[in-house]
Amino acid sequence: MIPVTAAPRTWRESALDFVRSCHGDEPHSLHVAGLAMALFDGLAVPFKLKKSDRKLLEASALLHDVGYFIAYSSHHKHSYHLIRHAELFGFTPRERELIAQIARYHRKSLPKRKHETFQVLNAEDQQRVGRLGGILRLADGLDRRRSAAVQSLSCKFGDSVVTLRLNGSEDMSLEIFGATAKKDLFEKAFGQRVVFVT
Repeated sequence: MIPVTAAPRTWRESALDFVRSCHGDEPHSLHVAGLAMALFDGLAVPFKLKKSDRKLLEASALLHDVGYFIAYSSHHKHSYHLIRHAELFGFTPRERELIAQIARYHRKSLPKRKHETFQVLNAEDQQRVGRLGGILRLADGLDRRRSAAVQSLSCKFGDSVVTLRLNGSEDMSLEIFGATAKKDLFEKAFGQRVVFVT
């Protein structure tokens, strides 16, 4: 008799299992990941983003709020530590560190000289964390009410401005407010100004 084996586990399933184990808001995590992927895909060609970076961004978007499991206050820092020490299938220790750092910068302060874990990264990885963290920060701001009001988005470029066209069936003013408050890292990392239109 041939033993029945379970289908191979994917990195995405592993990340979502971890979200569930931390009692995370899975619909919010999935929606933020979807918005982050749409942003990444719109930026990939003009900014030469790598396919491997897409996986890091999606994982960090799914996991960005796991720190709520410890406390709301400073949950971005708690997310960093939980992700860094999690047994996530399909990631090397270096990738796990990058995912943790991208998630860490989804709110509050930008990367600083006094942030030792960021400073030990090489210049390429610092840029990677800044850019992907900037995308995640924007995507999280665009789901401020956790109601998926922004259903989809597209990007347009010109004169050092990225125009994000937001699509949804309800008022999105609070989401635009949330994303405007969180566009600082994106603008710094990409050297572009962000404008929202509905």
